[in-house]
Amino acid sequence: WVKEGYLHEPEAATNLVTYSNDFTNADWNKVAITPTANTTISPDGTTNAQTLTPTTDGGAHSIQTSVSSDDFATQSIYVKANGYNFCGLTFNNSTALGAIFNLATLAVTNIGAGVINHSIVAVDNDWLRISLTINQSVTFIRIYVLENASFGAYNGDGTSGVYFYGAQFGASSVPTSDIPTSGSTVTRAADTLTLP
Repeated sequence: WVKEGYLHEPEAATNLVTYSNDFTNADWNKVAITPTANTTISPDGTTNAQTLTPTTDGGAHSIQTSVSSDDFATQSIYVKANGYNFCGLTFNNSTALGAIFNLATLAVTNIGAGVINHSIVAVDNDWLRISLTINQSVTFIRIYVLENASFGAYNGDGTSGVYFYGAQFGASSVPTSDIPTSGSTVTRAADTLTLP
């Protein structure tokens, strides 16, 4: 018997990322990186995860999308190594509002002074869910594929990358369960539970 338990979400939550799993969409600005759709099985069990592959150009390799929050802000995403073992998350492209996640050791480093919470949690089939929380206004989030535990510039090899699935951003102090979006923000209602 496997003790899986029950995930109860007591509050409503909204994913403000309009394309949570389509990084090829124009809502995601690409910097020296190539997204490829439907490259491996995602945490939802279907082949809809995407690969982000840094180009051979030097510099940073990232994607970003516009969001808006004036209070607590949390971003999260599922990641899986595919040649590179490091990725980074930032708010407003500020390393003071960011952190680097080691997908091999599950270490979190380079944690910015403005970060109030972070996590890296193992999921099935080598997937990890990483998250970052701040308490400042946010206008956009950025996701990096990194060569090592540094936000510094490098030249990609054109084939190595990281698998990504389920980008999420909300005005919350904690990450919530995955809320898929496809062209607009989506709100999930609070769960209700009655025990007779």
